[in-house]
Amino acid sequence: MNLLFSVWGGSVAFANTTENSTGNVEYIKFIDFLCDFDNVEKVVIACPTDAAKSAGDFFFPIKNKHKLVFPLVETKQRYAEQTKKVEMKAIKEGLDEEDVNKAIYKEKTKHLNRSIKELGITIDIGFVFRGLGSFCYGTLADYCMTDKGTYRIPPRTALGAAQVTYYLNAAGIPWHLIGTDSRYFRNAIGNRDVSNMPISGLCQYEEELKWRHIKKFSAPPNTDEVDDTFKIEYAAIEMVSGYKEKPPTSSIKRKQQDKMIVFSNWIDFKSADYKKNFRYKIIKKWIIDTSMDCVIYGKWSEDCLKENKEFGGHIEAKQFHRIMDSMKCTFVLPQKIGWSTWKIWEMIYRGVVPFLHPMYDNQFHTVPEDHFIRVKDVDDLVEKFNRIINEKNLYENTITDLFEYLDPQCNKIAYAINNVHEKHGIELLNSKEEVL
Repeated sequence: MNLLFSVWGGSVAFANTTENSTGNVEYIKFIDFLCDFDNVEKVVIACPTDAAKSAGDFFFPIKNKHKLVFPLVETKQRYAEQTKKVEMKAIKEGLDEEDVNKAIYKEKTKHLNRSIKELGITIDIGFVFRGLGSFCYGTLADYCMTDKGTYRIPPRTALGAAQVTYYLNAAGIPWHLIGTDSRYFRNAIGNRDVSNMPISGLCQYEEELKWRHIKKFSAPPNTDEVDDTFKIEYAAIEMVSGYKEKPPTSSIKRKQQDKMIVFSNWIDFKSADYKKNFRYKIIKKWIIDTSMDCVIYGKWSEDCLKENKEFGGHIEAKQFHRIMDSMKCTFVLPQKIGWSTWKIWEMIYRGVVPFLHPMYDNQFHTVPEDHFIRVKDVDDLVEKFNRIINEKNLYENTITDLFEYLDPQCNKIAYAINNVHEKHGIELLNSKEEVL
């Protein structure tokens, strides 16, 4: 079974196993997860990577790295020469600068599709994470429509996404669209240049989205569009960052902090006034205006940091982990109403009890609706905080119970994927070895 992995409009840095603000850790963990299935022969990495300069084992934190194939790396030099020929031909024909650039862009867009064909690998199923570079109406030069109905050459930053779009349309393979961030899935999917629709949306929430897209991928381009409804499903994808991680069962007795410590960044930059920020309003009501001794760490405006003594500013990863290792509890805010995130599991893996805002995971995928860590209102949060801080047995019993919800082998993700495969007659991922 041959799989395709890609970040649609992003890249993978195998040499960086700690940076997660871009999703890089999730990508590496998911690739490792796929490679561990016995019936998976190859995992084709169909996006930019640092693989060309990552020759040693240190740079590939993948146990079964022999299964990895990098088509864009293997054909890079030859295709660069081909692109140069296309450029010279366009100039010789007297095309203006815009048309020359368009010819170059269109040539580069085809590289991934050609590379996989040349390698002679038949892809059975694709796993495509949505990245920031795919956030536009279209990435293909002949289909890149603006909201005003006009066409333009996509920005260079869209090229990585364009190669994936072209391949998915041209090859027609079944594929999963994966989302680990609610900001990638608003009310609609904007990419109109996709004709080969994904068979599923594997996410952290269940809802239906609108997706207007082209009916057919052809040359010359056919820009007729159709309105579809695309369903995204909960697949425990947020838990992939914990693949092969072990909970710190031996460290829970070393927790000393008696403060409510919250990690939260300013995520709504539409307003210059931090007081109008969605997350600040929650923090103000639920944390700052209570009797709890608290600290809030994260990226916020200078005005916010000056005017709120409770805000401790941005901290680096090492300090972040040291603080977590001393904490007993935290408060987890919603990123988007209803969605679950890695934050709850990250805290549990560090032995921190995460109290959940009522709007966080309101479909109850993470823990049951009546679980102790779910709080109904401010008073409920303050009461439970005081109990966790002061009742040693309650803290230890709660965190021990939460360890039972962890899924370090990502069996829930495999189950969700295989459910989709079974419906579509696609080979199941199976015989994955025990990883812990």
